Amino acid sequence: MDSYFKNNIHLNTSLNPKEVIKWENKNNSYLSSYSFLKHFNLLNRQSTIPLYITHPKGNLYGHIIKLKGKKIGNYYKTKNNFNLQSLLLRPFSLEFFCFGNTHLSNVSTSCETPLKMVEVVQIIERIKVRHKINFFLLPDHFLKQLNAEELAKNNRFHFFDSEPVMAIEIPIHWKTINDYLADIKSKYKKRYRSIIKKSKSFKTIEINLENIDKYITSIKNLYSNVYKRSSFSGPPFNINIFSSFLADIELNFKIKGYLDCNNNLIAFSSYFIVDQILYSYYIGLDYTENLKHNTYNRMLYDKLELGIKNKVKSVIYGRTAHEFKSTIGAIPSNSKSAVYISNSILNLVLKPFVSRLEIKTWVQRNPFKKMYFNS
Repeated sequence: MDSYFKNNIHLNTSLNPKEVIKWENKNNSYLSSYSFLKHFNLLNRQSTIPLYITHPKGNLYGHIIKLKGKKIGNYYKTKNNFNLQSLLLRPFSLEFFCFGNTHLSNVSTSCETPLKMVEVVQIIERIKVRHKINFFLLPDHFLKQLNAEELAKNNRFHFFDSEPVMAIEIPIHWKTINDYLADIKSKYKKRYRSIIKKSKSFKTIEINLENIDKYITSIKNLYSNVYKRSSFSGPPFNINIFSSFLADIELNFKIKGYLDCNNNLIAFSSYFIVDQILYSYYIGLDYTENLKHNTYNRMLYDKLELGIKNKVKSVIYGRTAHEFKSTIGAIPSNSKSAVYISNSILNLVLKPFVSRLEIKTWVQRNPFKKMYFNS
């Protein structure tokens, strides 16, 4: 059986029409469908190469990416502003294969019955031979589908804590934002009103296929501000994909723009709704305006209100700015990821680096008088 699995692993950087039909027949979610994943074919192939993997148990999608050592180094805690691991990694860029879509970091893009450890390794070895990759990232959403105890028996798998995904469940009794406000403590109610007041001068617009060309340069600049400021980030995202997203009716992708009194775009946020979940992704900010008007927090509340209006089950806020998001009511989903190092010498040398990876600590807030879980 193992040899049958090994001999029927197929890797493609794109799919022909027949392969698309086979892929879709094994698909169980729109976010792992070729109809959705094909948008990411527009990414810059110098920084991100998509891989469509088929095997006897189903499909897998992932990206070959380059991660800067400086960004990886930010995962290490510092003492007295000095960290040896971070300093040693700074000059390097490492090429990884990531099991999953690096631009939707909490969404699974695999469709199959659970894989055995030996089968995961066979897929890894096939990618290693074809693409000369030594590092493989198994993010939490992929790792959850595997037997972690079985993987731990292989000394090339190294586990570390992932940045938690922040999400808020929407109780069925929330019909408007006022129902949410009725459920939070007075301290956080005042905070909400203060943020809304600070951003009262804003005008919000929907950015769509008809007007995106007008705003695309500003969108790119605002997104770049956030990307550059991020302590840990993957490969750059091609904002031109937005037009492809907007044309995808099933995705229901929306962009909300924030204009100042001179009608200049000073911020944007985007989201899509799939399977009654609102996914909040891709934002852009003018940080000077953010200091004046608390734009970022306004966007968090706006996403919550959109989730309530659209009667979704939950709003996924992603992995960054944990404390800010917890003040809204988002709760972390703590989990682990893993790195597999295929080269024996590199595995021996870099094992201590992986074992010292740590996420930054933060204070979780609870704005609610009591907690509700979609009931």
